Amino acid sequence: MRTRSLIITIMIIVGILFIPIYLIENTLGNYLLASFVLTEISLFLVGQWIGVPELSIEKEEPFVTDPFVYHTILVRNNGRRGAEGCEVKLTLNIKSDDIIDGAGGWLTKTAFKPLREANVSWSKRIDGSPHEVSIKAKGSESLEIFRVVKVVKSMRDGHPVGETSLRFEIPSEKGWKQIRVALDPKNYEGEIRIESMNGEPTERRLRIEFNNKGDASLRLLDDN
Repeated sequence: MRTRSLIITIMIIVGILFIPIYLIENTLGNYLLASFVLTEISLFLVGQWIGVPELSIEKEEPFVTDPFVYHTILVRNNGRRGAEGCEVKLTLNIKSDDIIDGAGGWLTKTAFKPLREANVSWSKRIDGSPHEVSIKAKGSESLEIFRVVKVVKSMRDGHPVGETSLRFEIPSEKGWKQIRVALDPKNYEGEIRIESMNGEPTERRLRIEFNNKGDASLRLLDDN
């Protein structure tokens, strides 16, 4: 978008330089040139007035709903036009040995495929609705990248007894009703990409981190 605006600005300047020639000579070629310049000026002004979606990705603070800790991002539309049909594409560098079987995920150790550009549900669509949302101008939508699950081996009188373990879960386009995969708690890197039907995509590299104290975090590694 910025490149196109720069090109149009240069064309406008060049066109203005040729306008005196048109006024003096008034030939057909100069008439066509002036018409072209005026058309580009009109398109430029209309484009600036209507605007386009400008999406950005930010990290949000995790929130807790026992036994889950959700790690989320916020997608903002900083433009002057709504972003239509926004989809989420998540890529994560996982291996088959990272998967925890028996947790209800689509991906298993035996039914494994790389997690590349997988659709993920938006938070407000977590009920299993379609995984596209529109983000109004100057608006935002939340997105849950993963959650940490505390797995309790046994309960007594409503309280956990004995050892507990942790696992990471990645949602699918159906949200948490159907997770895509359950993973061993460890470090993972990948990319989150947001695509819209009427604007340029935006992406951020990300890292899921897990330390020796049993704490997990989500980091965004670079700017748009």
